Amino acid sequence: MQISELGDVMKYYYFAMIPFYCLTLLNLAAVIGAGRQKGSGVKFAVTEICVFLALASQYYFLGVLADNGADIRTWSMQMLLLTGLNVLALAAGVVRLKKRR
Repeated sequence: MQISELGDVMKYYYFAMIPFYCLTLLNLAAVIGAGRQKGSGVKFAVTEICVFLALASQYYFLGVLADNGADIRTWSMQMLLLTGLNVLALAAGVVRLKKRR
């Protein structure tokens, strides 16, 4: 039986995706709270910065996996979906903050 180190990493890759699902949920909660109270704009901005830094690092890691020959189609589609959802949340949050003023 041949052991594939890259195959073993990919079996547990969903553990690396769990934080991004949680960050997306936190981002959506920040959008709902944006504009409701004083200082919510700063909280929203910090949340967005954290989310997009995490997404950028995940894309970097996906690139490393792709360079090593891993099959990342399903993971890259999930990342594209999460990125699109977070970009829509960013736009909705900005609109909510603008309406407040």
